[in-house]
Amino acid sequence: MKGVILAGGKGSRFKARKEKQLARIGDRRLIDIIYKKLEKSVLEDVYVAVSENSPKTWKHCRKKRYKMIRTHGAGYINDLRDITRLIKPPILTVASDIPFIKPKHVNQLIELCNKNDFNGGYTVLIPTKHLSNGFNRDDTFSYMGIEVAPVGLNIVGETEMEKKILTYNSELGININTVKDLDYARKNATKYSLD
Repeated sequence: MKGVILAGGKGSRFKARKEKQLARIGDRRLIDIIYKKLEKSVLEDVYVAVSENSPKTWKHCRKKRYKMIRTHGAGYINDLRDITRLIKPPILTVASDIPFIKPKHVNQLIELCNKNDFNGGYTVLIPTKHLSNGFNRDDTFSYMGIEVAPVGLNIVGETEMEKKILTYNSELGININTVKDLDYARKNATKYSLD
């Protein structure tokens, strides 16, 4: 299976001079953290999806010689259409702002996809009660009576059908949408490990 890091969004909630994907935790940029982790997983190939919304990220990825896909940067659904025109599903997608994802999280989702006779997609959610202390999400919703947040780890299937999977790994619930989120991740980098 191929993996795509979604790095073409506007990052409108991230009020900083830099594009969010280029923000640093320690001495590493978010995009590099995610890319290296996906490279260590069982994925056969890793791409970065960029758009006109993220020109500096595109330049950085080109310098690093990452494989890239150009999207219109018109939102998640439209960008997926651009991606699936170039790569046949199933495809694993990962948000570029979840620094504490581990290769094992990716491998477990791929293994689940491979062993089930289901050609739809998978979306990983975390119940808000399993978020790290002090970390808040503004993108929660109710699923089967539980307040959850999307993790940013998905498999795009061959059909429109989708299964939702709950995770209880608090590190997967930390995504960087704001500068405050970035500060939280920096303060907790040793607790959750970037490796």
